[in-house]
Amino acid sequence: MSLKFLNVSLIMCESADYETRTIKSYFNGIQFDNGSQKNFCIVSVINSMGLYSAEHEYVLHYFIQSKKSGSFIKVEELSITFPRSSEKEGGNGSTSFSEMIFSKINGISFPEAGDYQIKVYKQDRVDGPIFQEDKIPPEDKLVAIYEFEVK
Repeated sequence: MSLKFLNVSLIMCESADYETRTIKSYFNGIQFDNGSQKNFCIVSVINSMGLYSAEHEYVLHYFIQSKKSGSFIKVEELSITFPRSSEKEGGNGSTSFSEMIFSKINGISFPEAGDYQIKVYKQDRVDGPIFQEDKIPPEDKLVAIYEFEVK
């Protein structure tokens, strides 16, 4: 499989409904309450195009990282397998894929106010073991960044 193009766009929101494809109260800031846990959704809009000769799987790893301290936590891991029923076939055996994926994030504690990022890294299943939760993946695997503020 050769992935020619991958675009991952992120939206943070209060909640989202997969069935109705609705997003409620999107935002780019969270109120800081010392030690309190926060719940929110991450909506990922994924578009890709490539040449697929056989079933292929890649994994998206989601980390939240403080820009100030560099501390991070892994919050999500999504597996995406090709071919998918939502693919559209093009010429020369190429296919395209577009999908919205809704992830509910529960119980995240932010240690301090400041600027944070959601970072998404792509890993092909053939790359070996899944990225470790206690280590940020290599920057060449980074496919999306969403900045937000904890105030």
